[in-house]
Amino acid sequence: MKDIQTRFGIPDTLPPLSRRDLRGCFVFGGMGLFVLLLGLFPNLRPPPRAALLLAICWLALPAWGVFRFLTRKPGTEVQQREKRKSGTSTQVGLFTLIMVSVGFGFFIWARYLGG
Repeated sequence: MKDIQTRFGIPDTLPPLSRRDLRGCFVFGGMGLFVLLLGLFPNLRPPPRAALLLAICWLALPAWGVFRFLTRKPGTEVQQREKRKSGTSTQVGLFTLIMVSVGFGFFIWARYLGG
């Protein structure tokens, strides 16, 4: 049996992060930094009419990624994996619909509070 390297007393069995994994971390980090900067500097907020355009652009990138994920051509793989992929794409689509709806609802609610 191979010796598994341990880190902090826990076996390290995960593969190293790929570029795609790192890109996801940086995207979420960038979004968090953007929200933090808006909280620290409230005068940087755009006027209400420009906020709608920014919100649409902000939601367009994840929507485009999900669209590409859902419309990709399946490869020739084991049938069991195809069944899992079908369930996964349904979950991803439902999650995206919920998150975009909540984001849009929050935008409308915040705009209503702002006057």
